[in-house]
Amino acid sequence: VQKDLQKATQYFYLAAMQGDTEGALFNLMAHYQNDEVPINDLAKCRECFLKFASIAWVQVGLGDIYLHGKGVEKNYAEALQWYRKAAEQDSGMAYYKIACCYEQGLGVEKNPEEARKYFLKAADKKVKPAMEKVSDISSDNIDTADIPNDMSDLDLCRRADDYFFGRSPYRQDYKEAVRYYYKAALNNY
Repeated sequence: VQKDLQKATQYFYLAAMQGDTEGALFNLMAHYQNDEVPINDLAKCRECFLKFASIAWVQVGLGDIYLHGKGVEKNYAEALQWYRKAAEQDSGMAYYKIACCYEQGLGVEKNPEEARKYFLKAADKKVKPAMEKVSDISSDNIDTADIPNDMSDLDLCRRADDYFFGRSPYRQDYKEAVRYYYKAALNNY
């Protein structure tokens, strides 16, 4: 058939309203967020999303709609409320979105510590951007400048193990162990 977003929206809407939340509702949300829903159908789609607003991923989607002003006025506080509802259901993506709000001061005062707390929760749920963010945040404090560059990756790991286990002549020092492991990891070891 010929591409027709208006007809697609109508069929996704009808199927979603009958309870097809994994297929039709998901596709309807995706098209809505990608600005592929005709303007005259935006309100109808939001009604559909509200019908299923007890589902965590729909709550995250509603948060995104308000965060980015998709068919509505941008409203960071409203976005944050939807993300918090999804977080009550232990949604990793909701934790990530809340962390971003705290990091950027969207709907809430900037708070790096709160952001980190939520990034960690999201990372625990295997949300990839949160895992990368936590890795970036953690690695910012690791200084490897004084570790010799001529050490092989294997030697770096052995030295890290020496510090980790407190092998003679090294005392047990987890921070030193992390520095050596990190230096080896920087080389993809």
